[in-house]
Amino acid sequence: MANEHTGFWLALLDFGNGEEERRKNWNAYCYWRFGEFLRQLIAPAELKNIREKIDLPSGFTGDFERCWEQFAADLGGHPQIPKLNSFMDFSGTELTDNVSLAGRLLIGANFRETVFKGQTADFRGAEFFGLTEFDGADFFQLKSNSHNDFGASFSRSTFHDLATFDRVKFPYLTMFDGVEFRDSASFSQAEFWSRTAELNVSHGGEVQFDLTQFHGTVAFWKAKFGTASFIGAEMKKAADFHDAVFCSSINFNNARFQGTSMFRKATFWRPPKFFEAELHEDVTFSEANWKVAEESYRRSFRRNGSKVRTDAEGAMRAWDRLALIMSQREKLPERHEFFRLKMRAQRQRDGLGLLSFLNLLFDKTSDYGWSVGRALSCWSAQFVVMGAVHFGLALNCSSGSDAGWLQVLKHGILLSFANSHAFLRLAAGDGWLHGSRDAIVNSCPTDWPFVYIGLAQAVLGPILLFLVLLTLRNRFRLG
Repeated sequence: MANEHTGFWLALLDFGNGEEERRKNWNAYCYWRFGEFLRQLIAPAELKNIREKIDLPSGFTGDFERCWEQFAADLGGHPQIPKLNSFMDFSGTELTDNVSLAGRLLIGANFRETVFKGQTADFRGAEFFGLTEFDGADFFQLKSNSHNDFGASFSRSTFHDLATFDRVKFPYLTMFDGVEFRDSASFSQAEFWSRTAELNVSHGGEVQFDLTQFHGTVAFWKAKFGTASFIGAEMKKAADFHDAVFCSSINFNNARFQGTSMFRKATFWRPPKFFEAELHEDVTFSEANWKVAEESYRRSFRRNGSKVRTDAEGAMRAWDRLALIMSQREKLPERHEFFRLKMRAQRQRDGLGLLSFLNLLFDKTSDYGWSVGRALSCWSAQFVVMGAVHFGLALNCSSGSDAGWLQVLKHGILLSFANSHAFLRLAAGDGWLHGSRDAIVNSCPTDWPFVYIGLAQAVLGPILLFLVLLTLRNRFRLG
């Protein structure tokens, strides 16, 4: 919880007339008291850049020092730095007014379990040193204000050390665009999502990580997103989205994943966009849940046909891009997963028609060339079923024959197998199964039913055999 210096920092936060003066007072005090400490942490060139960025003063007068000494004395003395962590400690407090720490130096900032109840929380352009903690902070208590562009913003701020935002509840619009995380960052179980009536947003929250740089590992394990944008973001080490839930559109266009990328068991409500994105070769979407994403443009769930076509067309482009990325990374299971999603989206786009019917058959008979078991079942079932038809016809024609029904059934299945593979000429005059053909066809006074059955099987059989070979090739190909 908050320490004995929390009151000092809250007083300093409000010291001055207007935001500009308060910001300058904060930074001037921090640099006056802790400048030497900061010079030990960072290189001179970097400190110079920081000073220019947040407008630090170049020098301090005697009047300046006397003013701050009096200010500190009134509040019980200057805070000391016994340790870098939790130095500026606001943990467990309730901040009822608008919070602005924009453009400020923050050392060991601790906002664990802090509740923000103003209309905005502004950290734009801030410089965070030491461990920064926002774990369990609640920004959803912010009062709604339709005139504000954001609820919480960290735009263009820099986190020089580890930053944790685990289990944080963010408001409708949260900005992390242009942020630089010099060390690892964690957003595990964070919620960028809400269905609260106060915020009046039925589709959830929104967060922007556009052009954000993650120099260390970043974890979004079990995070829940509304609309999320990572356009141009750069993740230089591992990125973990394991079990994350994306409840609305997600945009990774032009993002760069330079380390292991984990989307295992993630749930997507819309097809994600990865156009011009660079994914590390160690990327996985295994066990990801795409069911809701498919429902978002499924005709059975939508009434507006033109909207379905537009959304399905967009989904096809998204799935096609991911299939291409997985193909380049030699991720065959994932590549085929996105190919199947693309083909199903195409069926939704085209509606009823011959091509959609053939598309459906391709899906049901072989899972678009991936399910060996399904393709084998369809291939074998067709000649077994037609063999039973042969058996029924022959048995009806030869009701007075002494031939056993098991023998007739065997010849019926063998003839059906030969018909399904007519190119092998197994039932021809010199073929191995010619005897089965004679046993079945000659049992009836007319052969026309067997001719039509044979023609149908001569077309269907090679197609189903091709699907079996296709699934085997897709499953076991080496390149």
